[in-house]
Amino acid sequence: MKNLKFCFAAWLLLCVVHASFAQTEKGTWMAGGSGWLQAMKDNSLNTAGLVLRPRAGYFFRDNLAVGLAVPMNYSGSWVSDYSSHNLGIGTSLFARYYFLPSKTKLFVHGEWGASYIRNRSENFNPQTSSKYYFSNNQAITNYRAGLGLVHFITSNIGLEFTADYRKESFEFANFARQTYNFEIGLFAYFKGKKSEESTFIPHTEAKTWLVVGSIGFSSLKPTEPVRGRGNSFDFAPKIGFFVKNNLAVGLSVPILLAYNEFSSFSSSSVTTLELKRYGLNAFARYYFLPNKTKLFLTGELGYAHVDYNYGGVTFPTPDASINRFTYAFGGGLARFVSPNVALEATLDYRNLLSNAEQRVLYLQLGVSTYLRGGKK
Repeated sequence: MKNLKFCFAAWLLLCVVHASFAQTEKGTWMAGGSGWLQAMKDNSLNTAGLVLRPRAGYFFRDNLAVGLAVPMNYSGSWVSDYSSHNLGIGTSLFARYYFLPSKTKLFVHGEWGASYIRNRSENFNPQTSSKYYFSNNQAITNYRAGLGLVHFITSNIGLEFTADYRKESFEFANFARQTYNFEIGLFAYFKGKKSEESTFIPHTEAKTWLVVGSIGFSSLKPTEPVRGRGNSFDFAPKIGFFVKNNLAVGLSVPILLAYNEFSSFSSSSVTTLELKRYGLNAFARYYFLPNKTKLFLTGELGYAHVDYNYGGVTFPTPDASINRFTYAFGGGLARFVSPNVALEATLDYRNLLSNAEQRVLYLQLGVSTYLRGGKK
């Protein structure tokens, strides 16, 4: 009888533990993030910082998740006659693999991406009794790899701890920084709705045509010690073809218009800069997830022609270089409102290869159409 009671108790405990096991099987979504806040005072110097790392991913097979992260950070330091502020945002691709069939799981993870940081400093000149400012932009590529542990407090909520090695390359300043980091985060794990997947099947299979119209907006800031403001607008029509399921290749014709106003510290006069850029790019996209909401990775490589109007002087001049090779890479999300039409958002890192000042993170919103090209 004691053995029977023991077996029943063990079976009941096993059922309870199994009921609270984490959902890390194929078809599960994960969403959450980590962050930290710091403040420090060293004599008369005060510093503070805030970092947030929201992430979302999808399990393409049991225990293997792939997704996107959008790291954001702010840091500042100030003393009596000086202050400095940094604001950054980025995007990165991550992958995780989980071990152990229990409420406490180990995982290995890796991440690679790019960030864009805006710095603004303010100084006081005692000789002129006036303030002067300095601002610049910084592009950073980074990767990280490490280990983690997640403890599931319910079947869908996990508290996690990660330790990793991180390397950041500051492209404009031409130096790299290596750090070891420890983070605490909270994530939710939930299954996708089967009813949504069975409503219709989006057309991202082979022999489908893809037509995209997207617009983007960005704030372009000079990277020299000047102050100013500026905006840019672009339109990027694309046409592509799915050469295999979920993989599309094609051509795009990006058009960008920008207008800036800026002045130097020593002068109050305002200089204007108008920019027009036209290009032709080859692109590739790969889609994930078998439902109405799909993630995709995208990359482009092409050629651009640039015209400037700088302070009333029109470029190009005979000795000016006006043609540039361009590239872009990033990720996006497409939400299908019908089997053939989707609303999409793309965040990418792009560059004019021979002009470092044109590196930017860019957000585009668009509508895409998927047209079947014929029977398989």
